[in-house]
Amino acid sequence: MSDAAIPSYLEIIDFIAAGTTPQAVVDYHPSAEAQQRVAELIAREKEGGLSPEEKRNWITSWIWNISSGWPKRAPGRSRPVARDVDHTVRRLVIERARRRFEYCLAHEDSAGFPHQIDHIISRKHGGPSEIENLAYSCVLCNRYKGTDNASIDRSGRTIRFFDPRRDSWDGHFKLQGPVIQPVTAVGEVTARLLRLNAAERVMERRLMQALGRYRKG
Repeated sequence: MSDAAIPSYLEIIDFIAAGTTPQAVVDYHPSAEAQQRVAELIAREKEGGLSPEEKRNWITSWIWNISSGWPKRAPGRSRPVARDVDHTVRRLVIERARRRFEYCLAHEDSAGFPHQIDHIISRKHGGPSEIENLAYSCVLCNRYKGTDNASIDRSGRTIRFFDPRRDSWDGHFKLQGPVIQPVTAVGEVTARLLRLNAAERVMERRLMQALGRYRKG
């Protein structure tokens, strides 16, 4: 990698490495050169054009990660979660979600890890592996959610999580730039427990918006 190429996106590395907050990410505007460099890496990764040196480089590796350039499985092949969730059911869940994750709204094409099928009410709590209890999820949302179905809000009440089958996303959240802002108690506990606004996730969302790969409102 040439020295001339590094400053164009080293600014992004410096920004997040220094420690940041979701609001700082909202206020941050990477240069056109940095955005172009990220776009080039994504395009070259899809074509298999990144050199071994670039993949090993720590700067490129960071961009590779937040720009979701990890090697992906073929579309529609989610990581198995239960033997009774067969390929046909997984396909129906994915197509119903239009290949967009139902908690964070990221598209599978922008995902850095294999996508997953989530049991909205976990099997641990008696949730069935039926299509009306399944949602399309990114690995981070699914990992943070785990087997939980609810949490305690700031007043001490037990509040259920957002349910993609019974709730409208726009009824519980709104986008403020790259930040997913909860507008209800259900949205608040969901955003908090699933860490929807962790700084690194907001940064990734900000870059994807700049590249036209994530909705802006």
